[in-house]
Amino acid sequence: MPVPPLRGVRVLDLTRMLAGPHCTLILGDLGAEVIKVEAPPDGDFTRTIGPPFAAGESGYFMSVNRNKQSLVLDLKQPAGREVFFDLVDVCDVLVENFRVGVTRRLGIDAEAVRARNPRLVYCSISGFGQHGPLRDFPAYDLSIQALSGGMSITGEPRGPLVKMGIPIGDLGASLYGAIGILAALQARSVSGEGRTVDVAMFDANLALLTYLAGPYFLDGETNKRPEGTGHPNIVPYRMYPTRDGQITVAFIGEGFWPILCAALGRPELADDPRFATNAARVAHREEVDRFLEEAFAAYDAEELAQTLLERGLPVAKVNTIDEALSLPHVAERAMAIVLRHPRSGPITALGNPVKMAGIEEADFAPPPLLGQHTRRILGELLHYDAARIEELEAGGVIRCAAS
Repeated sequence: MPVPPLRGVRVLDLTRMLAGPHCTLILGDLGAEVIKVEAPPDGDFTRTIGPPFAAGESGYFMSVNRNKQSLVLDLKQPAGREVFFDLVDVCDVLVENFRVGVTRRLGIDAEAVRARNPRLVYCSISGFGQHGPLRDFPAYDLSIQALSGGMSITGEPRGPLVKMGIPIGDLGASLYGAIGILAALQARSVSGEGRTVDVAMFDANLALLTYLAGPYFLDGETNKRPEGTGHPNIVPYRMYPTRDGQITVAFIGEGFWPILCAALGRPELADDPRFATNAARVAHREEVDRFLEEAFAAYDAEELAQTLLERGLPVAKVNTIDEALSLPHVAERAMAIVLRHPRSGPITALGNPVKMAGIEEADFAPPPLLGQHTRRILGELLHYDAARIEELEAGGVIRCAAS
């Protein structure tokens, strides 16, 4: 039976909010043991964000903190830092997303930590990275989307700019953080030495511009504008209204247009010189859009999408979140899973998109209660005796909670 790919990797997780916790969720889903260090008295701020709540537990927190153990530890106290460095000795990876300078003030920055454990991979996820003119500025998803350029091309052509509904500012950094950690672990398997991984939300979102930055680098073009759901060089490629909703049509290549015309009862338009090629359709974009809007208005979105999909056309009904999660494909791919939470009972969560031998969603652990694993980690992993644990708890250095 294959084991999880990151079995044997222990992660010390100092992150909170979204970018960092989502990064460590990825590692936990891949089989790493993740110890989430939370500050007293209330832990990760997202434990209080809601609604929704389930038996007092935040849905936000539970969405990005499964497969983790919770240890409440006050890193501002010297005794807390002693516990922290004992954990550093037995961990492979540390992930933090404090504002730049905080870890140095606490004495737990990459230099100090890797002096204690040279094999440790130390990953910092921050707004603007560990150096550069913007490094000390605060950063949240909205500001990163704005500053990195992506928001300037998001929205309708003649409407206001909008942010992406998905928090790509945070999630882009979390994905690059996980990639960097995996690369550093591979390098360590060769050299025996850990590395410091520096990931900035700003850098990650610049990188996600990909080909959209090309015109600027090639010829200095700066006039990119929002296209809504459309494409400047491909027609039809956008969202169209139907009788009861919307569908998207994305025709890259010349083979799809004749099939669509036939399906809509207008086969003669396939050979019409105004529409016969993509270049011609781009030149006559408004006429193409008018034809499709009028034709699609006679159909319900689900019916039309199914009809065209059966003909091999790349179309999709625009689903709401509940509609998307209700698709049979979601269940078949284990992208909605049930976790048994110790307080709120069964909860449904998104599955792991990486399908690989050894990754079994049925074995995933639910998000932890605050301090649920403090006593076990200190006793079983660090071999502290009961008297020392009680002393630390009495001094407010740690917090223990019943599982």
